[in-house]
Amino acid sequence: MFLRWFIRYRYLFGACSFLFLICTALIALLFCRLPDLTDPSADFATVRTKWSAQVEQFKALLAETDHVPFQDVPDRHPLSFSQVPRSTQSVVVRSHGVRSRKNAVDTWSSQPKFSRHETLELCFGELHDSDPRSVNLWATYANHGRLVVSLDNPILRSTISDQQETNGSTFMDIFTQPNAFKSLCALQTRIGQLSAYKRDCLRAYRQHAQLPCCPMWSVPNMVAILLGVSSCEQVTIPQLAEVGQLLTSCLPSFHRGTLRRSCWDVYGTAPALLCPFVEPVVCLRSSMIPLLLATALPDSLNSSTSWRSTLLQLPVRPSNTLPLFLAIEAARTSGNLTRGLPVPLHIHGIYMHAYNQLVSELLIGDTFWLGIGLGILLLLLGLGTRSVLLPLTTLLGIAWSLLVAYALYTQILRIPHFPVINFMAVVLAIGLGADDLLVYSQIWDQTASLFADRERRSFPTSAPSTCNLPCCSSSPNAFASRSRTPSPSFIIHEPPPVHSVQNPHMAQLIRRISFTWSHAIPSMALTSFSTLLGLLVNLTSSIVAVQRFAVFSALIVLCNFIFVILFTPVTLLLLDPIRTKHLATACSKHAHSSNSISQGFTRLVIQSRFCLPYLGLLIVGFSAHQLLFERILDWPRNGSKASSFLRPNHPFEVFVNEQSDRFWAERNMRHFSHLLEVHFVWGFEPLDDRSLWTYTRDPDTQTVTKWRPDPNVDLTSPTSRAWLTQFCDTWLKQMPYLARFSELNYRSESLASFRFSQLNPYLSVPLWCPVGRYANSLNNYIFAQACRESNSACCPSKLALNVISSSSTRFSACLAEYVRYAHHDIPREYHSGFRFYGNSNTLMNPNEPVGFIVTVLTNISAARVTHQELLFSVNSLSQWFDRVLATAPKSLAGGQMVLPGLGPFQVALNVSEYLHWGLLSAVLMATVLVLLSSGNVWIALLACLSLLTCLFFTILLLVLVDQWTLGIVEGLVISLAAGLAIDPCIHMALTVSHMERLRYPRACHTRVFVIWSLNSVRQSLDLLNGAVTGSAWSTAVAGLSMIACQLLCYHQIGMFLVTLMISSWLCCYVLYASNLACLSSLNRLVRSRR
Repeated sequence: MFLRWFIRYRYLFGACSFLFLICTALIALLFCRLPDLTDPSADFATVRTKWSAQVEQFKALLAETDHVPFQDVPDRHPLSFSQVPRSTQSVVVRSHGVRSRKNAVDTWSSQPKFSRHETLELCFGELHDSDPRSVNLWATYANHGRLVVSLDNPILRSTISDQQETNGSTFMDIFTQPNAFKSLCALQTRIGQLSAYKRDCLRAYRQHAQLPCCPMWSVPNMVAILLGVSSCEQVTIPQLAEVGQLLTSCLPSFHRGTLRRSCWDVYGTAPALLCPFVEPVVCLRSSMIPLLLATALPDSLNSSTSWRSTLLQLPVRPSNTLPLFLAIEAARTSGNLTRGLPVPLHIHGIYMHAYNQLVSELLIGDTFWLGIGLGILLLLLGLGTRSVLLPLTTLLGIAWSLLVAYALYTQILRIPHFPVINFMAVVLAIGLGADDLLVYSQIWDQTASLFADRERRSFPTSAPSTCNLPCCSSSPNAFASRSRTPSPSFIIHEPPPVHSVQNPHMAQLIRRISFTWSHAIPSMALTSFSTLLGLLVNLTSSIVAVQRFAVFSALIVLCNFIFVILFTPVTLLLLDPIRTKHLATACSKHAHSSNSISQGFTRLVIQSRFCLPYLGLLIVGFSAHQLLFERILDWPRNGSKASSFLRPNHPFEVFVNEQSDRFWAERNMRHFSHLLEVHFVWGFEPLDDRSLWTYTRDPDTQTVTKWRPDPNVDLTSPTSRAWLTQFCDTWLKQMPYLARFSELNYRSESLASFRFSQLNPYLSVPLWCPVGRYANSLNNYIFAQACRESNSACCPSKLALNVISSSSTRFSACLAEYVRYAHHDIPREYHSGFRFYGNSNTLMNPNEPVGFIVTVLTNISAARVTHQELLFSVNSLSQWFDRVLATAPKSLAGGQMVLPGLGPFQVALNVSEYLHWGLLSAVLMATVLVLLSSGNVWIALLACLSLLTCLFFTILLLVLVDQWTLGIVEGLVISLAAGLAIDPCIHMALTVSHMERLRYPRACHTRVFVIWSLNSVRQSLDLLNGAVTGSAWSTAVAGLSMIACQLLCYHQIGMFLVTLMISSWLCCYVLYASNLACLSSLNRLVRSRR
């Protein structure tokens, strides 16, 4: 009845469908908001894990408690600068703008040839007074833009080095090679002439825009200052050679730490008196020498120096460096920056404070390649179907699916942030958007010829006649037409006759629609469901970005399926008269050639049925050995580094990954600022309230985890105090990887130098505990200060309180007094200490501590170790703390070891935790799907083997061809492989199963373990060649255009689609068909011998 109404009122249904699409699209456009792309890595965080629960509860403990009892808050008073401990005056390097004023670098006074006003002067950052000691060189250096310039071509560098090593010769560097210094001088002049540099450079005084830019921190400028000239162009070749020899001779003293800028002071004292161990003494000629060795030249730790590269530092405002980066990159790419120099120079890396802005810029630029991919897909669809309707419908379906899915994501599900990697789902939508349309349109087109001429067809006498069983109601018409008309992954079954008074045309349309719906919808549902399985596997991850990608991609697949169901049937029905006439003309021209190619391919696969399985076993064996035993798919060098959105050959990535360790200042800045801090905490139970539905970094909308106190903790009992004292005095000092750092003392009148304590405040005191034998500890206060006070709770009757054996009440009163007295002297950057309730609500004893924290600095630098080294170190620390905690009393058994600095490492670790199990689950679910659709165990097992071969082969190709390593994007797209690659197996399994049911209709329910015939495989290949091949290769070509994208995630999803579709066609279609044919032939051979 519904079909009759659907055909009769097809114009009304068409108008309603079109109106529905328009209305939903307009509503989506009206209420959607543009995604925020200011922080591309905002969602690269883990939630609901043990580590995240510890970190969140640690933050909640700090936020909801205080380091002094509540009643003592009014007694606090501001502390003068002289009272602040020296360690609190350290400054951690941050990425913020630094206003500048000019500070002359003192050169040695024994240079009479040049007057003072003729020399260059570098800018060292703004001073709040005229005292050079207040300059933080680390902050000034960190805010600079940086370029690595070399005499070596990065492509030919290894070849030249090998030749030099073979010949026994050494490189000429920038001080000895003729005209190399002039090229560097000319290069910095060209950079200084860029309009973006003139606009954003720092000046001596910010309010005077007419002043020239501050000089760059470069070898030419520093050499000019060292020689006392006003420009690098005035440096002569003999002077340059002399400076090169001087720097070479001073390098050992610089490495020993005796040659530093603190050898000079503001009073003009002779540096030889302040640093008598510097050899040779000529190294004290100028304070510019240690600065040059620290920042501008490669730090050669061995005796053989090779200064063929240098670090060019640009004093620019870090808040707006994207235009300068793009200008330098454009000039470098075009060759204008280095063209015509006396000696060729090459830029090996660029670093600016514009990473997030650069990713957003490249994301917009890469949409061009998305358009190219979409255009290629539509062109292929138009050429393959010889129609304009299907490409236009595909374009409309992709656009509507993306728009509605985004509206559902942001407005219905209310997910607060849209990650950048969600844009990869657009590539998937383009690659997979036409599959369901192809399935439906092919079935509908085949029904035109099937039902129009069925009365004139002649049926083979061997066709089965018993087709009235419920499970195998098939028509011999479809069986006879299998070699003439390409078909998708199913067998055409003629619907039951329609008995009505309608005209023949109406009856034929009813039969065609019934026939199409009964076959197309199950096929589309199976392939869509298999894709959804591959996507939803990612929900097992704890990474927010991965989970949100899975949700958004699943919404796209569902919306595309809804579009095909609602819009495609009525559209094809309305345009059927035109398309039928066009297809009849087109098919008559191309049917013969396409059938010939398909039959030839089928014969080739069948004839190779005994060779291809051995080739498949060889592929899966070799790939499994390389991946599982050789571990070629491993973690990157920097295991804790956050996943990058830029390709490895991008100048920014080259600088960070390859060039940063070559320079002393850059290497030490990354090393000391990334030392791991370990917090041993008592007072909370691990809990993380965040989820993929609520997580955000926006402080106005983020979900704040509430503090969950540990009900069993008791910090004032004698046993707890005794154990904590032993923990601080004994066990902490035996902790593995404990930092033991001692920095040279800097005199207060010294010139500003690179003090490591300015990079990490914990370097001054790597370990401090409020109890035990430590400065400013409770024990220290009791014996040094308390007994001097009258009525001290820590010294009753002028007798020092015993910290361990005293009662809990007396200890709490003494602790409150100690905290009230000493909390100003405890370094502010330290979290170590007792924690008290921050308000008076439900308090029994306000002096009762509810938490205890001990912060320790380790010598593990998260920026300079591999993933395996970092994993081993963290496991060693955890095992040590577990052994120590096993000796604790029950009141302290809930202690936690918190490592907040392991965020990127935990993200990378979670990839390995969910990827293997997620991929295995996807393979098992895909196998079960094949089993349910085919009803044959052997077909399902061979599909599982073919799918594993495809996955191993795909990952091997990605590692070998595209240099893949484990990461968020890599793990995400690999987890999709099973759901996308299984489609050819599903089509082949369904077709072979239906062929067997045509041959043996009475045995439909008993052929679960029966081997199929070879003829069924041959006929299935004839039916599927066009549909499966066209679908796989059209998706591969659509992904091919994305390989040229500059964003790494776009490039990787394009490379993944190309590789996976090729592997899926080879392994899950060609190899799977040959395996089916081989097993059928072996079964027939065994049965014949019986």
